[in-house]
Amino acid sequence: MKKLLFLFLIITITSCTLTQEPEFIKLDNYKIITFNKNEVKLGTSAYFINPNDVGVELVSTDIDVFVNELNVSKVNQVNSINLTSGNEFTIPLSVNIPTNKIVKDKGGIFNGVLTTLFNKNIKVEYKGIVTLKKAGIKFDIDIEGEEILTEFKK
Repeated sequence: MKKLLFLFLIITITSCTLTQEPEFIKLDNYKIITFNKNEVKLGTSAYFINPNDVGVELVSTDIDVFVNELNVSKVNQVNSINLTSGNEFTIPLSVNIPTNKIVKDKGGIFNGVLTTLFNKNIKVEYKGIVTLKKAGIKFDIDIEGEEILTEFKK
């Protein structure tokens, strides 16, 4: 009986894929979630594939956000999320950006901010690292993506 249990355990362990790092595919679904005179909240989804038989856990993110080539904020998401094994998964990312970092209008005049945003496209770039944990092992995965948001363009 012990030999049978040991054999079953060996077969189970060797048939599971544990050695491959989850792979970053793309950033997609860029959107402006909210906009007011003080801040713009942006969102995107990071797509990954996990080729392993074991799920992964999102440990943290450290992603710089650039708007029109200016570094305006960071996505520091430390909420632990359990993600499934053996398939594609997405991680939602969001960031709050003070409007005074996006536009040159430092006077705080809301109309000036609106005029600037309504007359320009917004180029948003994300560059950084997502840390995932699988079977107790942490993986830092580089991610990068950009999109031109035209929602405010007249």
